[in-house]
Amino acid sequence: MAEISFEQLYAENKNESLGLFLIWANDFLDGLGVTTPVPIEEGEVFAFLANVRKSEFPAAGGYDKASPFKKAANAYIWLHACDPFRSAHLPKNILPDDFARHPRSLTSLVGFAMVKACLHGVEIQRDDNVVVKLENPISVSRHFMRDFVEASASITPAYYQQFTLLFEALAYEANDGVCYDKVF
Repeated sequence: MAEISFEQLYAENKNESLGLFLIWANDFLDGLGVTTPVPIEEGEVFAFLANVRKSEFPAAGGYDKASPFKKAANAYIWLHACDPFRSAHLPKNILPDDFARHPRSLTSLVGFAMVKACLHGVEIQRDDNVVVKLENPISVSRHFMRDFVEASASITPAYYQQFTLLFEALAYEANDGVCYDKVF
């Protein structure tokens, strides 16, 4: 399967990012068991990639100082804002009714898989100068994913911080010893 990374999503060459994202998304959908072509609105994928820009990154210190969780959340919310999978309808054996009833369910599934792939293996230099690596990928239950799809149904870029915290919590849950000391 093709790999995807923050460096690819946030690359200056958006045409290259577009090709890599489309290959990765196609491989992800193949992995779900989708045997028929899924319509992906290429212009909306390009709009998504144009909006995840390093030069306008929404965090103090910009892209270079942003945590991978902020990079993940920014990509996830912009994928939803552009919604390149809006006209795709997957068979019920691929996307059960409890997911399919939400108009952006495929975008949420692709977005979560993108975040999972990008976070897996990244190194983080924390404020206390400790470098940690996210050795284990994030994962969630089917029940969580159903609620996640529902919660993502109407997100906009304004939800950036909430999704940053969610992805951070999921990464810390999957990777013992990488989070800051808990004080509250």
